[in-house]
Amino acid sequence: MQDYFKDKSIVITGATSGLGRRLAEILLSYSAHVTAIGRNKEALSELEALAKKSNGEILCISCDVGDYEQCKSAFKKILDHFGKVDVLINNAGITNISKFEPGKHVEVTKSLFQTNFFGAVNCTELAYNSIVQHKGSIVNISSVAGYSPLMGRTAYSASKHAMHGFFDTLRTELKEHGVNVMMACPTFIQTGIRTSAEQKVQGETLSVDYVANKILKGIVKRKRLLLIGKTATFAYWINKLFPETYEKIMIRNQKNKF
Repeated sequence: MQDYFKDKSIVITGATSGLGRRLAEILLSYSAHVTAIGRNKEALSELEALAKKSNGEILCISCDVGDYEQCKSAFKKILDHFGKVDVLINNAGITNISKFEPGKHVEVTKSLFQTNFFGAVNCTELAYNSIVQHKGSIVNISSVAGYSPLMGRTAYSASKHAMHGFFDTLRTELKEHGVNVMMACPTFIQTGIRTSAEQKVQGETLSVDYVANKILKGIVKRKRLLLIGKTATFAYWINKLFPETYEKIMIRNQKNKF
């Protein structure tokens, strides 16, 4: 796996914490050319310092992926610096845990779509030509909420469902160009920064290291859908084959947590 990523130009959004940061750390150890995109300038500086002790090279860019003009400036810097993009990992995202309430959720939904959906679309558009030229990969970090109903996550689920619709279709358009599009759907990840509300609704959690390595292996194998964890796999198949049964189980498990 290490040889696969050596000297590849890999862009990671949401790279300043959690899964994005761990992916950057591992890829630097594999001698990759990593671009870390995030909004936390202090965390970006920490990654720059880490890169000096690794075999890889890093370019850190402060950018809000929901802002197209900021993304445009960021990808100009990437292409000027590394000359190409081989892999784009659309990891940046925000969440919301609350039941739908009229008068509150329209703005919440817009905000989640701006980052989770349009952020991924913005970066994909700007990396598109280079990824096609190098027959690379587009990786999108989704979740159980991207393919199954999840009570208390209406806005978040909608933004992730939209990602699946967009990128599953894009995969069919890019197949003839040798580009792979992967949806990675992990169960909840242990990041160390979960809120009390998140702790109440989350069941199985996975280590960030485990998830990061599964995603990198998925890139190498050019997977189209990567279900990570027992809960993610169970939810996918039960909802696909027995949707009413899935809803009953999910509602029973979630209804007293709000």
